[in-house]
Amino acid sequence: MGLVRMTWSRQVAALVLLGWAAGLAGAVMEVQSVVTLERNPRLFVWAEPGRETELQALHAGLGVRVVHTMVPCGGFQIVELGRGTDPETVLERYRMSGMVHRVEPDGVIRAAQALPDDPFFQNGAQWHLNNYGQNGGVPDADVDAPEAWDVIREATNVVVAVLDSGIRWSHEDLKDNLWRDPRTGSNGLNLITGTNNPWDDNGHGTHVAGLIGAVGNNGRGVAGVAWRVQLMGVKVLDSQGNGYFSDAVLGVEYAITNGARVLNISWTSSTYSSAFSNVLWWAGQQGAVVVTAAGNTSANLDTFPLWPASLGLPHQLTVGASTRTDDRYTQSAYGPASVHLFAPGATLYSTSSSGDTAYTTMSGTSMATAVVSGAVALTMARFPGAGPTEIVNRILAAVDVKPAFQGRCRTGGRLNLRRVVDLPQLAMIRSPEPVMELHGHPGHAYEVWGSSDLVNWQRVTNMVLTGATWSWPGPEGLLLPSRFYRAVPAP
Repeated sequence: MGLVRMTWSRQVAALVLLGWAAGLAGAVMEVQSVVTLERNPRLFVWAEPGRETELQALHAGLGVRVVHTMVPCGGFQIVELGRGTDPETVLERYRMSGMVHRVEPDGVIRAAQALPDDPFFQNGAQWHLNNYGQNGGVPDADVDAPEAWDVIREATNVVVAVLDSGIRWSHEDLKDNLWRDPRTGSNGLNLITGTNNPWDDNGHGTHVAGLIGAVGNNGRGVAGVAWRVQLMGVKVLDSQGNGYFSDAVLGVEYAITNGARVLNISWTSSTYSSAFSNVLWWAGQQGAVVVTAAGNTSANLDTFPLWPASLGLPHQLTVGASTRTDDRYTQSAYGPASVHLFAPGATLYSTSSSGDTAYTTMSGTSMATAVVSGAVALTMARFPGAGPTEIVNRILAAVDVKPAFQGRCRTGGRLNLRRVVDLPQLAMIRSPEPVMELHGHPGHAYEVWGSSDLVNWQRVTNMVLTGATWSWPGPEGLLLPSRFYRAVPAP
């Protein structure tokens, strides 16, 4: 993977110049492209052994001031540049001097992102996002949403079509995240009444919509998996929760034609429809991911298929429901070949259609499907160039494998959003000795694995980043026969 390139701000810039020392970890904080802090640029300088005197002369020649020497950490210096000095020019001078081993950018630091202030996230009701053992749950039996939100929490350019019973578009926690038709100003389509008013007279669709994308951090109600996203209401189910494939076909056509990239289908049928299968295939060719509920039959879909859950399209994710203890929800269908993964779906708290400030709990694979649709939206925002099959594969490769799901779905695991979006980067720099660098998010844990044959892998190290970068000696210094490396988020 490529090295993260950091940019200089006009107000503040810093360099880190670190000497070579086996096992030394040089941490570099996150750099912002726009900074308001006023201060002269500073450097951290570690001299090449035996060149300390020459380096001091270079400091003087460059007009820098030694602020402090960190004797306990090997004697590196904090040096301040004069106001108006170009950091890139100074950086190049140090690189060419031969008096330091390594040059690495640094910058201002900032506090970690706060958790959303939505009341029902704060009080623990939304266990599927952050499970710390409340109400009899098992800690971490969740999708690791807070950790993922450190990386990305908005998908403002992604349209998610909720093919369901509609959406209460006046709800306080949904109205600001609704897609709007530029021609009519409506929030979608109603195939039951033949109008552009997808009002929810059942409640199912509104609950699903909130799980996907209730507005996050607005001080109200709940937080969706995606704090910001465009929710398109496509009403194909009536007030009793029933509908027809013909309406669903028209709904998919409407959604794709109007820019939807995620189709949330939280319903099933025991009848196979070639027409609906064809239109879902076409949706994938247009760049959409189809997320379908496994169904609440408690049955094995490999033996007793439901549709569209059992279609097995390459751009499709079929989802079973898990509980707050990382067990299979007893009513959730399963299938080693038919179901792709599980996601939280039992007693999930979300928006209600009974009022503009109402919230309620529902259970089932419909809810689990909505959680995955929100994850798909954030994954699309995180990897904007990825096609639908790549998005699906990224999500499937990042599950938490658990005993309750092994043998009951293809991956044997439950959705872990953090693992999907928080991909560390590895790079090697020779300056002149080989140095390995891991780039990630401060406060997050990562593992580095090595292999000599790309088949057998051995864990090299596990660390929690205090800054955006962690460095250690290159392959020759690891005393391992490994020549290939990969980094993954640690549990």
